[in-house]
Amino acid sequence: MVESKLTADRARDIFEYRDGRLFYRIRVNKKLAGSQAGSLQSDGYVRVKVDGRAYRAHRVVWLIIHGSWPDGFLDHINGDCADNRIENLRVATNQQNQQNRQITVTNRTGAIGVTRENNAWRARIKVAGKKIDLGRYQLFDEAFAARKAAESLHGFHPNHGRSRANGVLHG
Repeated sequence: MVESKLTADRARDIFEYRDGRLFYRIRVNKKLAGSQAGSLQSDGYVRVKVDGRAYRAHRVVWLIIHGSWPDGFLDHINGDCADNRIENLRVATNQQNQQNRQITVTNRTGAIGVTRENNAWRARIKVAGKKIDLGRYQLFDEAFAARKAAESLHGFHPNHGRSRANGVLHG
């Protein structure tokens, strides 16, 4: 694993962690000590380079704070991939990470798992790879409520389905 090349001691020698951001302790390439490290990538994550290798900044933050690489995925609790405050990071399984997703930009209804079908609203959920039909409803609010109840029942994070624009939950 590439991450194993960078140790906590080496990361602490190079970076200082302050409120979710990394700053150089030493001059690295043309970056001066004290300057902010990393750059925001098109996928929304901040990446830093160490010894010619790129690392996601949130994983380096975890390494610096906890002294070891995270065992599994790191979930940004609030859904902002650039918010690398340690209190916004949690170790998660892939399933837990997927159960804390923002709504996609292609979603037409404003709610994950709710679609319009033949003059009714269909609610569905996927849990542990299994699709579950939650029923058809005349009103959007009924389908949305069924979906939210199923999310709660199956342990989805309360932030699941929030809007990309403002981080606020639908409804």
